[in-house]
Amino acid sequence: MLFRSIDREFVNIAKTFASARIRIEGNTDATGSNSINKPLSQKRAQAVANYLIKEYRFDPNRFIVVGNGSSKAVEDGVAGESEFYRRTDFELVEE
Repeated sequence: MLFRSIDREFVNIAKTFASARIRIEGNTDATGSNSINKPLSQKRAQAVANYLIKEYRFDPNRFIVVGNGSSKAVEDGVAGESEFYRRTDFELVEE
């Protein structure tokens, strides 16, 4: 499940860099319209933020939540329809 991967691979990094904000980007593949994919990707990213807030008591103000829709579902100029693009990306942001 997605959350086990977050627990294992991301939480310790986020705790180590406690002063950094966390940018969470939700993404979809190129299946469907932008009017569907954009809100879906936003919900995907928000679900991850909600999990981190609930399970690890991270400050909600620490998160920058972004829904990219299918804008990053492109490889070599070809729109992709693959599980590879249905993901959530993290970035630590120093301010």
